[in-house]
Amino acid sequence: MLISGARGKSKLWENQGIQVVVTAYNTSEYLERCFRGIENSLKGRKWILVFSNDGSTDDTLERAVFLSRNFKSHIVNNPKAKNVSEAKNKNLELTHRFKEEYPAVMMMDSDDEMLPDRVKLLDCLVETNGLFAVGDYNLIINGTVNEVVLGKLPDFMRFPPSATLFHQSLVREGEKFFNEDFLVYSDIVKWWTLRCIENIEILRVSGFFVLNYFKRKDSVSFAHAEENIRKVKDYVMRVSPAVDKA
Repeated sequence: MLISGARGKSKLWENQGIQVVVTAYNTSEYLERCFRGIENSLKGRKWILVFSNDGSTDDTLERAVFLSRNFKSHIVNNPKAKNVSEAKNKNLELTHRFKEEYPAVMMMDSDDEMLPDRVKLLDCLVETNGLFAVGDYNLIINGTVNEVVLGKLPDFMRFPPSATLFHQSLVREGEKFFNEDFLVYSDIVKWWTLRCIENIEILRVSGFFVLNYFKRKDSVSFAHAEENIRKVKDYVMRVSPAVDKA
């Protein structure tokens, strides 16, 4: 188990509010499941939804406004970004507004579902005075649950984006959080950058924290090209020589 940060007294997690960051493009039909999962998982916690509509052509924006009427939210409507990384970067810029009251950042895909135990990621970081935590997730393919255990994934996929939580201080003002040169899995690129270049240790927490509907036919992940996956793997191999090259 890797633990980031020093143990002992610190104001790092003095406030334990959570920003749930959701970026959406034409996912109106999935938002109710996504928002319901967030509400159910964070009952009794202090949290805010930070939602960005990425130039959707359906009623995603209107649906988000309606579904969030009973909890605290900050919703913006942005023009269509060039790719997912740029869209998420725009949304993460908003987290600076709420960082004092909500220093924990949970990112969610708008077509996935959060599970109640995900708050354990925050609890573990508070206990260890850490900056970043990752757990396992359930991959949903054609309605069937497939448990994705990180230890069984190829090494370069060891830090998937689906079940993570990190301190907002990692989102630096004036810098792009995700590398926009990567069309897919820029999240994985970022986690390896934090670990191997910035020496941020990552806390691995046991448990399944997200239902990941990876195989939705119109999702970016489903439609990814092999050369983009190879680009991510090549980057990870460069920054971490220990990564399996198979």
